[in-house]
Amino acid sequence: MIKAVVFDLDHTLYDRYGTISMGAHLARKTFAVKEGVTDAQIAEKWIFCDKSFVHFGFEKMYGELARSGIFTEPLPTIEQMISLHYELYTSYAVPYDFAIPAVKALKERGFAVALITNGRSAVQRKKLRMLDMVGLFDEVTVGGEFGLQKPHKEIFLDMAQRLGVDPSEMMYVGDNPVNDIKGSREAGCVPVWVRTTEWNFPDIEKPEISVGTVEELPRLGILGGVS
Repeated sequence: MIKAVVFDLDHTLYDRYGTISMGAHLARKTFAVKEGVTDAQIAEKWIFCDKSFVHFGFEKMYGELARSGIFTEPLPTIEQMISLHYELYTSYAVPYDFAIPAVKALKERGFAVALITNGRSAVQRKKLRMLDMVGLFDEVTVGGEFGLQKPHKEIFLDMAQRLGVDPSEMMYVGDNPVNDIKGSREAGCVPVWVRTTEWNFPDIEKPEISVGTVEELPRLGILGGVS
């Protein structure tokens, strides 16, 4: 029986594509953009690179964005692109409208709810403040504070212990095939894939359960409720 539902943040509760669209003008402010390229076109390229390459790391994703044809020579360096990344994600945050209601609905039905997110403490904690999610969860783990990042199974096992449940009683919900699905599965949790990004890892078995958005979670048969 599932007793706890634990979430990833980016692409799961937090609309990174919407955030990119809102902050695409930062690329124009920071780098030389080719004449005629609009903010909407910058956002389109950025979203494509995020969707296609984010699971392979910032170097791959932002290398592809730098070479995407929207910038003039000399092209931005990877270090400059990563700096832009942190400027964007500490300036703007677009929530999925359904995210907070979905988490609250599960909590009201008796499930423990928690968050495990990779990344720097200052960046991820600021996202939670901007998203009005501070206090929403029973427990929060940020990889930069924990000392390990997903997919290390210890980060999932620690959360199960903090919530007072067996790993097999903990559902982990996220978009990343490696960090979220493979990592939580190896820790003995029940993985749920949120289909907001591409599955670019054919060697990793897809989980039995997947959803388009977390809005679907309260309707899953496996979450029939706890006493």
